[in-house]
Amino acid sequence: MRITAKELALRIFGGVGIRLTMTVWTIASISTVAFAADTAPGPRPQLTADQMRDDLVFLRDVWAPAEKSFNTQQRESFNGIVSDAVAHVDSLDAAQLGLVVARAVATPHNAHTSAYPEGVFHSLPLRLWWFADGLYVVKAHPDFKNLIGARIERLGELTPAEALRRITPYISGHKEWTKWRSASWLIFLEPLHAIGASSSDETADITFRLADGTESTVSMHQRPSPDPTPNHDLWAALIPDATSLSRRWPHALDGTNVPLAYQPPVDLSAEMIGGSKRVLYIRSTLFEPMGGDSFEQKMAAVQQTLLKERPMNIVVDMRLNTGGNFFNTFMLSEGLPRLIPRNGHIFVLVDGITLSAAEVTLARLKQFGGDRTIVIGSPMGDPGGFWAEGGNMKLPNSGIRVTYASKFEDWSNGCDDLDKCYWASVAYGVKHVSLTPDVTIEPRFADYAAGRDPLLEAALARIK
Repeated sequence: MRITAKELALRIFGGVGIRLTMTVWTIASISTVAFAADTAPGPRPQLTADQMRDDLVFLRDVWAPAEKSFNTQQRESFNGIVSDAVAHVDSLDAAQLGLVVARAVATPHNAHTSAYPEGVFHSLPLRLWWFADGLYVVKAHPDFKNLIGARIERLGELTPAEALRRITPYISGHKEWTKWRSASWLIFLEPLHAIGASSSDETADITFRLADGTESTVSMHQRPSPDPTPNHDLWAALIPDATSLSRRWPHALDGTNVPLAYQPPVDLSAEMIGGSKRVLYIRSTLFEPMGGDSFEQKMAAVQQTLLKERPMNIVVDMRLNTGGNFFNTFMLSEGLPRLIPRNGHIFVLVDGITLSAAEVTLARLKQFGGDRTIVIGSPMGDPGGFWAEGGNMKLPNSGIRVTYASKFEDWSNGCDDLDKCYWASVAYGVKHVSLTPDVTIEPRFADYAAGRDPLLEAALARIK
């Protein structure tokens, strides 16, 4: 007899409200955390029980030995989830397999130890994001453009906060990271059903508070067509697509002066801002070349701008930066503090998506810049210690991608054990560095929708 996703959650996970008592590690340094590509709607993938059993055995016997971030309790929890799923595999479908894999892989709560089962789920015609004042619709299929700017009040009978609590066991990472990634999970019908936010995995009743202050409950189904965006990063919902994109979905920032932070993604760019204050603004959403010039050439261009303009102050914007190769930023992080006057400052803008190589870059800017490096924003996705330096695998039948981590590194307290630690964190690491923002700011939706950037404004206000 086939069981529902909600019943599966109760059977395998002991209920969606299970306590998370595992040791929390953090995110990786030399790689990125990306969202799965959008896919066209269609029938749910068909997998036989034998195929799903093979995928679960592969996860247990091939993937798990490569994953080093487990502690003893977490590994026991992982084995229990997989063993129970194998015992009940005849009652699963592909989406339920995706839920099992996600929950099992999430047990170490390390963001570089992740599952990406989005391809076996079906999506609502919305894109959501968390702001300081709640969960909002920032983008929608054209048929639902009236919902853009609406705040989510309830998913079924669940408040957004309760839905976040219930979806968290399926998302690997520290609490900050799981919150931001939940914005993408809470648009999938099967996970919504599994956490009790809907009565079926084909429809969900969502209650919105519209821009005029009224509430509206909409029974929502699978989107009628995919989001055609070429950008499939986790945070892609925040950046509007080019107006020339065919079948483009409307966006909350349409018709506004889009802030620098939400311009198209870039590996590395630099420009002078601030008028008479003459501030060098450096932005990166990925520390890897994104086409065109090499990263070294991009670095040379930043250097030329710096030497030509001789700014007193620099803003380094690493919001929405999930990583890349931190070796690409070693010269930047060590050189910037030395190339501005002693009474100048480096303002580093961060958010809950700032992870991995971006976190390493911040640690080194703090180390070499000292008190002249001022961090503005919200807590990053993880603290300074994390497991990383692993790789990717795909389950053989479902194609679900799973990542693993093999080395530990700590860019806040230091890491000296070569048997455990990644060699580069031993050779180039820093110690006694706080990665907590000096000025805590999280934008409200109204600021975002109006094209305002409170973090950049806060930095410029501190420059005399």
